[in-house]
Amino acid sequence: MNKTSRSILVIWDFTQKSKDALQHAVQLSQVSNSPLILLHVIHHTSIFGKSNLVETLQKECEERIDTEATQIKKHYGVDISWQVSIGKTGKITRQIVLDKNISLVVSPEHYNTRNKVLKMPSILKRCLKNIQIPFIATDKTPVHSKYIEIVVPLDYDKKFKETVQWLVYLSKVYKCNINLIKPFYSDQGKKKMMANNIFFSKKMFDNNNIIYGIKTAKKKRPFVQEVYNFSDAIDADLIMIIADKYNTYLSEDKLHKNSKAPLMCLSPKRRVYQSFT
Repeated sequence: MNKTSRSILVIWDFTQKSKDALQHAVQLSQVSNSPLILLHVIHHTSIFGKSNLVETLQKECEERIDTEATQIKKHYGVDISWQVSIGKTGKITRQIVLDKNISLVVSPEHYNTRNKVLKMPSILKRCLKNIQIPFIATDKTPVHSKYIEIVVPLDYDKKFKETVQWLVYLSKVYKCNINLIKPFYSDQGKKKMMANNIFFSKKMFDNNNIIYGIKTAKKKRPFVQEVYNFSDAIDADLIMIIADKYNTYLSEDKLHKNSKAPLMCLSPKRRVYQSFT
């Protein structure tokens, strides 16, 4: 992964929530020297097919986003550009990710168009399918000035190995600690696959001199609850999961809203697993 050439895409709707989410992108940008790209999408259903309204609306958004991008660059000292597009948010986001060598997508949880509110976790999960980059969809500002503690729910799925590879990258950039939490399984098949993933994780972390620990969740409590509780107990900065598990964590609405740490979600790409090193 080339840290100097890959950009961070920030979904931008001019709200305070998008500015809060931006701070996560700024943190990573400052440490990894990754440029930021602000993307504002004028949802196609909000313009009613009127070309004069399209032109006026696009010009207004371009002027506004240019002003805000200039302010962000001045305040944070980051390299930043912007784009205003017309169409479907998911489709445009996917195309930019493929065309502009994006390493991470950051977004507020809800994107405000002119006639409705879009749920970004669902959109990003779909549009980034089979693209091996993570996304953060959050309304929370960062817990600390840099990532220190990352919580990672262990999984028996083979796709978990791609999460480990991203953890190696994040840990190298932020010098952060990795906190694995292991669910209780009685099924022997799942236990065996889990053991393989733990072995792989330990090998990757040891080879890269990464500080990590493994905690076992309590048997009688729901695992998702244990993950959120563990995250809050250690004042974690981030919870990193696989895209397939995203809805499970969002379904625990109260725990999700009360947790200080946002979810980073990785959409694994179907390929042969290999190390960044």
